Amino acid sequence: MATWAPAFHGTKLARILQILRPPDGGQPRLLFPGDLHTDGGRHRVVKGHIEKGFNRTNAHANVTEYFDPTDMIFASPSIHYSEHSAYVPQDGERVITREHGELRLKLALDVRFSAGQPGQLSFGIGQQTVHAVDRLCPVLPNSCLEYYTNRQQTHFISAVMLRIAAPHPFCMNVPRIGIVEAAPLPPVGYMESPR
Repeated sequence: MATWAPAFHGTKLARILQILRPPDGGQPRLLFPGDLHTDGGRHRVVKGHIEKGFNRTNAHANVTEYFDPTDMIFASPSIHYSEHSAYVPQDGERVITREHGELRLKLALDVRFSAGQPGQLSFGIGQQTVHAVDRLCPVLPNSCLEYYTNRQQTHFISAVMLRIAAPHPFCMNVPRIGIVEAAPLPPVGYMESPR
């Protein structure tokens, strides 16, 4: 049995339901550009993100690849990278609750990617794409902060994660959990040949 690689996908509150309730009634999944939303609209590459394919040197694998985010889904093995302001509002999203008043939320999906079959990896691993100069994650180098794939049925969503920031002390009972050993990164991942 292959190990599923853990990853995170930072997103906004308004997009959560589009992801968790796909219009075809299927399993919750990350949306590819062009996929239908429940409201009938189409999922698009977010404004300000890379909008067309190009050849690049993959800093993780040190090979040239064709990289086209307009037909891929993305996640990161780093929760720090997933909450970057390119994906999630820096101060979180404003939510009003009856019990606690105004809260600020940052959201991410806990995603698991299939390792694929021997010789046919299901996702690629590459560098950050937010034009960062400084290191973005205290654990992983910038060269391997993105998982990406243009293949269907390579992942599942295992949880919705919330980070709550309140303008005042906020107390709630949180269960203690043990640390689970993370799966090792595949050596290179799936690569698409340059065009």
